[in-house]
Amino acid sequence: MDNSAKKEEKANLKQGWIEKFKIIFLRLKNGEIETDKLQKIFGSKGKLEFSTDIARLNLKVFGLNINLTYNFQLDSLNLSFEDSIGRGEDLDHLLFLYAKILSQRIFGFILSQEEKFINISMLHGGFTAKAYEKKIVNFIVDELVDVDKKVVLEIGKIMDGFIVQHLTADWAFELEIVNGVRVRLAYWKGENGIPPNASILYGAEILKTGLPVEDIITLTEIFVNRFITCYRKITGKKPRKLESLYSG
Repeated sequence: MDNSAKKEEKANLKQGWIEKFKIIFLRLKNGEIETDKLQKIFGSKGKLEFSTDIARLNLKVFGLNINLTYNFQLDSLNLSFEDSIGRGEDLDHLLFLYAKILSQRIFGFILSQEEKFINISMLHGGFTAKAYEKKIVNFIVDELVDVDKKVVLEIGKIMDGFIVQHLTADWAFELEIVNGVRVRLAYWKGENGIPPNASILYGAEILKTGLPVEDIITLTEIFVNRFITCYRKITGKKPRKLESLYSG
């Protein structure tokens, strides 16, 4: 993709998330969306403040601290953000995807977390994405080498995630984006001639959201790119093969 195409895509994404968030805020003002329900969908990742004239939303996603302020009278949506990882190029794409997912979730049920985790092939339409999952796993394995749990804990502080137990994995990292959407990265270091391996999994409740597999894949790309970038920032390591998933 050349620079002009990239600029056009960025402009379209920005315009898209602005329009989607404006619609959400206006529906909130008109009483079409319940404030309490919206807050439950955000969970601990978002804080909503709402008055007659102003709606304020703070989101903490993947190491981004995002503040949106919508003035109903002026029909203006203002954005400010801090990125502790340093991948500002993710912002518009993440906000577009977040607004799209939020638009679908606000009229669904509040979902309870399920014990089971599933891989990408078990998602609706996910079997066709199995080959792309291999590209994501190869990127993770190529770029993460003998990662210590202490480093993963530091990543968790920045990305607002946490370490969990997962089968025989040396470590697993999990976070929730919105209600119904949890992603987990499990990692095996490899030994005795067995190569390192990784797996991307989703809380089984994601099947009840009806989200298109392409949106989940895009969200996964952003998550993995930011996880690897955060790892490099903490350890000082340079890319081994690829700068990001978009490089190959």
